[in-house]
Amino acid sequence: MISSIHLASIVLSLTAISSTVSGCARQVDCESSVSIKTSPYELNFSIEKNERADDKIWLFAVDGRKKPYSFMDERGQLVGFDVDLVSKVCQLASKSCKMVLAEFTECAFSSRDINLAGRGLMAEWFDACPSYTASIDRMGSFDFTDPYLETACSFTVLPGNPSKFDPKLADYSGFTITYLSGAVSNARCLGRLGKKFGNIVIAENLPDAKNILATKKADVLFSPRTVIPDLEVLPDRLHCEKGGAGVMTKKGSALVSWWNTAYKSLVTSGQFAQFCREAGVKYQATFKCLNTSTLTTSQVPHNAPTEKTWLFAVSGRRKPFNYLDDQGNLVGFDVDFIQAVCGLAGKKCEVVLAEFTECTFTNRNINYPGRGLMEGWFDACPGYANSLDRQNGFDFTDAYLKSYSTFTVVPGNPSKFDPDASDYSKFTFTHLTGAYTNAACLERLKKTVKNIVIAENLPDAKKILFDKKADVLFSPRGHIPDLETFPQRVHCELTGTSIMVKKGSPLVGWWNKAFETYTKQGGYQKLCQDSITKYNFPIKCFD
Repeated sequence: MISSIHLASIVLSLTAISSTVSGCARQVDCESSVSIKTSPYELNFSIEKNERADDKIWLFAVDGRKKPYSFMDERGQLVGFDVDLVSKVCQLASKSCKMVLAEFTECAFSSRDINLAGRGLMAEWFDACPSYTASIDRMGSFDFTDPYLETACSFTVLPGNPSKFDPKLADYSGFTITYLSGAVSNARCLGRLGKKFGNIVIAENLPDAKNILATKKADVLFSPRTVIPDLEVLPDRLHCEKGGAGVMTKKGSALVSWWNTAYKSLVTSGQFAQFCREAGVKYQATFKCLNTSTLTTSQVPHNAPTEKTWLFAVSGRRKPFNYLDDQGNLVGFDVDFIQAVCGLAGKKCEVVLAEFTECTFTNRNINYPGRGLMEGWFDACPGYANSLDRQNGFDFTDAYLKSYSTFTVVPGNPSKFDPDASDYSKFTFTHLTGAYTNAACLERLKKTVKNIVIAENLPDAKKILFDKKADVLFSPRGHIPDLETFPQRVHCELTGTSIMVKKGSPLVGWWNKAFETYTKQGGYQKLCQDSITKYNFPIKCFD
């Protein structure tokens, strides 16, 4: 049951939607593209009651700007193909469902060329986002139902194509490309398509993308749209998807199972084909509905009990521990290790992409737990060293990797920093927000430090060094491209790299027991040895 719902946006019961809409746009898009302003939701879910399912109301979020899929008619009523489809499938599944308006970035957004789940989806303000395309790289952040629409991506330019962009080229590096935040048409897709590219500008929404083109900050828009007013969409079609567009959910959501079962019934009975034909007439559009060949899931009872899925959040930027490969798959030692230990524990686990600041951040020289970990967006953050000061905000599993800390400077060490000195007071330090290589560690190492600049991330830390706003980067990294890391190693950790969790989490108990068994059986040492070869990196496991 959902308690205390405060929605400044419009929430509509699907069963109340029955009107026929006229004057719909001819444009058929596969993804949300424009944000709208809505007030924050406050949804407090009871997990136990939600798992019982019968009294749960499943919320499907749309931005209301994607005609003819989900849009506001002349009277202000939310209508469209997705609205009708959700109503139909939920009715077959005997589920109570509602549509809710939300900015599309609450479903998905892009950060430094990685697609991440939005705050609204992760915090369970709602359960699902319909008509989102599944792709290899998106699978690291989301689960998807069976697809129900064909999708394709295109390139859009200013009328007349003044930059003379040719989609058939293999090398796009002479052009600046823009795409929408969170879009499936992104840098990862271009890489999978074998395209070479250079500059990319991420647009906040479609109006922003159009402005970027108009002001010549980019030459071409890469998007899943076939028609964009006032612009020229080139006829070439490319494919970023894995199957097509379906309903996108938070990893581990029980929605996928019951939806797929009901949707399969809709398709095999012929009702889905009829639904698509009727929707085409109703909304004056051509919907490219998929057929039964796309159904790959087996049926499960609508109200089958659901097992908890334990979510482990990683940034996808820590090669070889967790990163996106050339195709966009989330891989790495941490991913392999988690699946192995969870398998022994008999737990269902998923690794999900999230910004590292959702795990931890620094404010005024104190490390705090991040919003994502504290609000239950996920359960754990692997790859974090335990330290004396971190124990004030987190619990940790037993350590599984050795760790150390280093000092890094601009090549040539222009500030003449000496790691072996005890007085660092004439140097300005920087460290990443949330890092355990912080002021507290330097104090424990009996080093005198006066000035510290907190960096938002590694690129920011590098910029701080090159801009001479700091002399030294204190970090747990043994090598940083374009910089010089001293050979000296110091220790801020208590025992080593562990899995970091919210205080009181039951994960620590079952994980440590399973990890101990894994080690005694020889699995841990074998994984470590195999990973050194697999990832071509000296993984520093315990003996």
